[in-house]
Amino acid sequence: MQELLLGDFGTETELTLANLKSISIGLSTSVVILFLLDLFPSLVPDRYVAYQLFNHFYVWPGAGGLTGMFIAAFGGAYVSKVRFVIPATALAVVGWSLVVYFTNSIAAAAGQGDILFVASLNLVGLVLGIVGAVLGAILGARTAGNLSPTTDE
Repeated sequence: MQELLLGDFGTETELTLANLKSISIGLSTSVVILFLLDLFPSLVPDRYVAYQLFNHFYVWPGAGGLTGMFIAAFGGAYVSKVRFVIPATALAVVGWSLVVYFTNSIAAAAGQGDILFVASLNLVGLVLGIVGAVLGAILGARTAGNLSPTTDE
């Protein structure tokens, strides 16, 4: 399981400059995919967008985060051809943090800024975004053919 998630990092193979370059290309690809996905119109009717589970957690941002991060992590892992779970998870957490920060900034301007409340409203988005990133990174690397065990040559 550790090799599936972490790949060669932490074993006998070090993080080389080539791996770092591949990860950078994969992260850039993931960010571009996220920007392109943001251009698509929402297919969800307006009455469902503001639906809250237990009258607190927003559901649609979580479902959108799952789908968007899956596609972005899949593309990043496929392009980078390295194990991409940790970078994809970091991208999901950074993206969620930016959403919380900017949402809180908007609420603070209206006199309602409570960052913990804003973060709790978007908690489903974080969890599902991380799940989507991990699944997309694993499937993207597997599709690229890079999940076989390493061999000493």
